[in-house]
Amino acid sequence: GEGEDPREEEVDWVVDALFARIPEALRPGEIEIIFSPDGKRVFEAPEPSVTQLEDEKERQSLFEKASGQASTEFALRFRREDVIGASGRVAEAGWTYVRLLPLAAVEQSVREQIEPVFSATRRSRNRIDRSYLAGLLLLGMALILAANRVTAPIRRVALSADAITQGDSAPELPGRDRQDEVGRLARALANLDLRIRRRMRLMDGLHDLARTGSVMTRPDETYARLSRRIAELVGATKSWFAIWDPEGRTLVFSPPGFGVPDETLSGVRIGLADQSMALLAFRTGETYVSNNLMSDPRVSHAIAKIVDVKRNAVFAPLRTEAGTLGVMIVCDKPEPFDEEDNAAIQIYADEAALLLRNARLYEELQKSYERLREAHRNRDYFLQNINHELRTPLTAILGWSEVLAEDRPNAETVETAIEQIRRSAQFLLTLISDLLDLSRFEEGRTQLDREKTDLGTLVRESVEPVAVMAEAKGIGLDVLAPPSGLVTVLVDPIRMKQVLWNLVHNAVKFTPKGGRIEVSAERSGTGASFTVADDGVGVDPKDLPYIFERFRQGDGSTTRAYRGTGIGLALAKAYVELHGGTIVVENRPGRGALFKVLIPDAVMDDLAT
Repeated sequence: GEGEDPREEEVDWVVDALFARIPEALRPGEIEIIFSPDGKRVFEAPEPSVTQLEDEKERQSLFEKASGQASTEFALRFRREDVIGASGRVAEAGWTYVRLLPLAAVEQSVREQIEPVFSATRRSRNRIDRSYLAGLLLLGMALILAANRVTAPIRRVALSADAITQGDSAPELPGRDRQDEVGRLARALANLDLRIRRRMRLMDGLHDLARTGSVMTRPDETYARLSRRIAELVGATKSWFAIWDPEGRTLVFSPPGFGVPDETLSGVRIGLADQSMALLAFRTGETYVSNNLMSDPRVSHAIAKIVDVKRNAVFAPLRTEAGTLGVMIVCDKPEPFDEEDNAAIQIYADEAALLLRNARLYEELQKSYERLREAHRNRDYFLQNINHELRTPLTAILGWSEVLAEDRPNAETVETAIEQIRRSAQFLLTLISDLLDLSRFEEGRTQLDREKTDLGTLVRESVEPVAVMAEAKGIGLDVLAPPSGLVTVLVDPIRMKQVLWNLVHNAVKFTPKGGRIEVSAERSGTGASFTVADDGVGVDPKDLPYIFERFRQGDGSTTRAYRGTGIGLALAKAYVELHGGTIVVENRPGRGALFKVLIPDAVMDDLAT
């Protein structure tokens, strides 16, 4: 009507239009605001408080966010709380309608709406959970019962495995007769336990062998201990060693062994042409096993009969880095030798080879040590003797030389002096010659010059230079030899004369005045023999084993009654052995000494032949 503000009419129309489109009532906390096109608040419900009306800046920000487009939804913070809003524009008037709902109210409303659904779901889920737990409990109990039945044998197998790893005796394994995986595992573990036990016995055996070998000093002792120990370790009843002889090119059974008498093993040799499994093992370096000796064509049945082996045997080579020493033979085990026995015996053989080699080296070292001690002892004897032997003739030569030079002796004294000087010089010459001969012999430079030599002439010419010495001492000297020109011998005449001269000279030296020496030579069925016997002082029994050693004399003192360097008998023995002969001495108590020389195969046909 007249007098009314047209804008108020417009507001009323807009409000009616808006609320006609949004019939919903306001929810608790919900706010409705209408803005004019220029952003002025036209309407707000519920009516704001005085303080809220003053917050014009916050409403302006709300208008800008809501009026950006015809219809939008948004979220913002309004009046100190989070709200979500929706806006719409009235196209006829250009006004903006905003409706705000606090986010907390939305969440509360949502909770109120979905809570019944959740409650029902929770109740259903609880029922399902209880049913599931009950089923799960029943299933667990069933699985435990089943697992106990299934795992019980496995646990027992595990206990056995633990016992094996700890070195204890494994308990009896159940279920080995089962055909499933548990049975297979039980059988495999039982076999493993058996193999480990055998390996442990093998290692213990090796340790025992090494410990036993550490106290061995001689090869024969090593043979005895090793053969016994190895046979015991594998359960055999016989064991011994066959050692390679490079000179004879044969395998030689070397006593003592185990289970076989020494006299049975002694003398058994296997040549390269012989058929023998021991020789096969030696040549190939491989271990051979025969569990049926009676039908095995590789076995020497003759040797098996000698050593009384009937069942089975293992032949293991004794290998070292320097080559194969021989073969170890282990025989007659009650049950057949298996692969484990084969491997164990080969390992024992390798260990035994090292021990045997060490025993040989120890024996050689002992011999070298004894030779060294003997060399030192001989050196002492030699220095002691040579000092005396050199000083005596040199003193005589110097003394008589001074007499000739200063005293102007008469003719008889001059003759005596010259004779003494000549004898002393001759003695020195002989001594030096013996030393040179001995040196050449030791260096291997002495060679024989064999020729047909008359036996009778050889003996008489050898004795003649010493006959003067015997006559001067009043000693009778008898020579018994074939007549000259009747018997010849194939010898080195110079060396044989030295032999006989040294023996007769030794007899003269140790025979007292009035004694007698007999020298004889004859032809025998095996060669030529020579004897030199005297009735002198003989040989002290304690010196008899050393009578032919160089530089040794029964009386080694500087005040001894008999002169000599101890070289003559050593040279005599060396020349006799160079001829292939032998020389021995017999001590006849109260009747002197007897030396015997045999030169084999030295007799020639009679000259008449």
